[in-house]
Amino acid sequence: MNEITIERLQELRKNRTSQSKNVDLESLDNIFGISIRTDDIKYKNLVNATVEESYPIRDTIYYDAEGNEKYMVWIHILYNERDNQYYYIVDEPILSQEEVARLEELKEKLRSSLETVNRSNLTQEMNIKNQYDAEYKKIEEIVKKDIAIQYGMFRFINKTIEFIGGAVNKFNQQASNTVFNSIDIEKYKLEDFSHESLQKLLYYIERDILRYKEITPMMMDNRLEEISANGSHVPLYVHHDDYKNCMVNIALTDAEMDDKVSLLATRVDGSVSRNEPDEQGALEDGSRVQMTLGGEITLNGGNFTIRKFQDVPFTPLDLIEYDTFSIEQMSYLWLTIQHGASIIVIGGTAAGKTTALNALSLFLVPNKKIVTIEDTPELRVDEPNVLQSITREKLTSKITMANLFEQALRHRPESILVGEVRGPEAQEMVEASNSGHQTFTTFHADSVEEAISRFTGERLGVERPQLQAIDTLISIRNEQQQRIAYTIDEITEYDDETDTIGHQEISKYDGRTNSFRMGSLDESHNIETQLIDSGYPLEVIYEMADEREALFKYLLDLLPTRSQLSKEEENRDEKLEQKYRFERNIIKSYTANTYKNGKNPVITAMNEERLVEYADVELDLINITEGAENTDETPKEE
Repeated sequence: MNEITIERLQELRKNRTSQSKNVDLESLDNIFGISIRTDDIKYKNLVNATVEESYPIRDTIYYDAEGNEKYMVWIHILYNERDNQYYYIVDEPILSQEEVARLEELKEKLRSSLETVNRSNLTQEMNIKNQYDAEYKKIEEIVKKDIAIQYGMFRFINKTIEFIGGAVNKFNQQASNTVFNSIDIEKYKLEDFSHESLQKLLYYIERDILRYKEITPMMMDNRLEEISANGSHVPLYVHHDDYKNCMVNIALTDAEMDDKVSLLATRVDGSVSRNEPDEQGALEDGSRVQMTLGGEITLNGGNFTIRKFQDVPFTPLDLIEYDTFSIEQMSYLWLTIQHGASIIVIGGTAAGKTTALNALSLFLVPNKKIVTIEDTPELRVDEPNVLQSITREKLTSKITMANLFEQALRHRPESILVGEVRGPEAQEMVEASNSGHQTFTTFHADSVEEAISRFTGERLGVERPQLQAIDTLISIRNEQQQRIAYTIDEITEYDDETDTIGHQEISKYDGRTNSFRMGSLDESHNIETQLIDSGYPLEVIYEMADEREALFKYLLDLLPTRSQLSKEEENRDEKLEQKYRFERNIIKSYTANTYKNGKNPVITAMNEERLVEYADVELDLINITEGAENTDETPKEE
């Protein structure tokens, strides 16, 4: 396998243009051979693969000797028509044999030197580091949270980052000199290192000590939803926002896999052993991980799956953009949730249940008191009046979801959100719904019928008449790697003669036309019980629904999509956050005013000026594209 120089890769990136998206590669062995870490991954069939996209990992930004911004790590997405497979190529900097040896030597010498660094010097240098640019401030935050603190590694990690970071930081030479002077610099012989070598050393020290070693680039890629290792000596897989399931050009040996599983277990405050080979929990960034030590209960060695935590939550508009929900469905859900509907989102593993629940929580009436109950913190309720609670399993005094429900009711919440119900807490949740609390949760089930059967079965033990307190069941499915709201059902009435719970389908996905069929609102049981019985005339209800649909359509035309912003080269995270804040504030302002004033809309004529007023977010901060041609009028329905 022939290696390729960094210059050749940079030339490929430089020649990329938006018009030449698919670039034929003469040979993957020549172009990406440097990234393939094991002979178990065969790329011989990819000679005619095309490059769909290349993008940098933005957290690996550095400055060259001239002060220009560059990126240490790139991701290349390849597509092979022969097997209809996408490939996720991690392109990390290449270390020469000398650099590898020097890196290990440097690590070992740092370990011994740092034992002599006293706390006063460390404090002084921590203060110096606060003067560094945003890149190193991020590292500081990681250090503070890192599990290694618990094992006496605080000084080593901080000193390493201080030492290497100070050496290559171009903004503060005085800080660099101070750090250098705190260690016997001669023994490291750093004068032999080029500027580029120092940058690479910094990257690999941070990668291997502070982060997750080989899987670090994937953990830093915000466009990934999941990272899966199914065993030793087999390729890893990722689930990408745009390309779905992709094979990775990394496979872990038995030793690397055991090391990774042990590292992940440590990061969730747990451990793995031959007696207890599996572990699960939440990583520092909120991502969920399930892992198993090799050689015990799996055939192919160790394994792990990381479900990544999204820094910026999905909004209702995002789910419309990704065709998970239609505008009509989302408008209906907004209207019913605002007026108190209790909801269960059902589906299989990784169907998108929690993502949907988080997005729908934006429809809750602002300033109402909310309590969340979870095993692992995944709910993102963006409200000031929210109390978040989490179970405790590992200590002698366990706190279960049922315990948390009992405590939650004493706080007198108006809405209760449960991450997922699996046991006796189902009874607590339904009882809370019957006592007037609005409840949201997720539940593993393939269909509405199965969900009702399991809820009222022997294990969960919910009495059928009580289930009437739940208003809506949303079934999310993953159809050919596309998440869709397959059905939306309303719980109707309990029939005491047949001892059955009635439900009616208000919406269903049509696979033949790839569209959503939505029933009329005048046939909706929820609309009747929540709005008509409260005095709203049917024509006013239709007006309220039309207003929400028109607002969604206007925003879709006005704002860049989440997919577009995720590919931005600069300030991507800030733009995504500002877009989220804009949508969130518009929905909350509209909900608050319509809740207060009934049918009177908060936005009588939708235009950018009025939207900015209610969103309290400047549109130009997120590079908003030009909106509808006529921004002075409410767009007409299509």
